[in-house]
Amino acid sequence: CSLPISRMAVPIKEFKITEVKQPNIGEVKPAAVTAEIAYSISSYRAHIRSEWDALKEHDVLFLLSIRPSFEPLSADEAAKATVPQRLGLQYVRGCEIIEIRDEEGSLMNDFTGRIKRDEWKPPKGEMRTVKVALDT
Repeated sequence: CSLPISRMAVPIKEFKITEVKQPNIGEVKPAAVTAEIAYSISSYRAHIRSEWDALKEHDVLFLLSIRPSFEPLSADEAAKATVPQRLGLQYVRGCEIIEIRDEEGSLMNDFTGRIKRDEWKPPKGEMRTVKVALDT
């Protein structure tokens, strides 16, 4: 399916749950869930790539599962359909960035002191992998 290009929306190349922590005492939901998401910024112009590369720890992202219908809605169906139904929006999940790595696995936008300012290098390649804490 072909999705329209949006400045701050990108198709996910790979999604992998990396950790699910046991629930806290008295709870049923996991205490924490972390995942890695790989995406490419290759289809964007330089100014939009720089916006994606400016993402940093604690920024919030939203993961959307979109499955548009291949059958166009009739005028009557479209009038009754909600916006999510018209767009094919299946699920929305929030997450918080823990870290971002470039194509070579180098840490990007780290302000915790793990990378000294004079050791910072521009990100390499067009693939990015972001480690996130998912909402639980």
